Amino acid sequence: MADLEQTQEEPGCWQKKAAYEQCFDKWYTEVFLQQKAHGKVGCRKEYEAYTRCYLSELDKNKTLMDGIKSVMQPETKERFEAQEAKRQQRKSKE
Repeated sequence: MADLEQTQEEPGCWQKKAAYEQCFDKWYTEVFLQQKAHGKVGCRKEYEAYTRCYLSELDKNKTLMDGIKSVMQPETKERFEAQEAKRQQRKSKE
């Protein structure tokens, strides 16, 4: 119980992560495993909210981000940096 209380007080993306995981678990068991997905992916809204949150947190920690990039394969790093540039453009328009 103490761990749960501590987690609820910590800043970050844990609530968005929990919402995505809960949605995905439900979609996986009730839709995907029942072969009702028909090529559609569920929980996109929750996934995008969680992704935006943790990428924003990573943007705040340049040292961590540089460390992550340093171990990426060149193709992965290129793709990530292109996506990062797009996020920055969207952010500047807001």
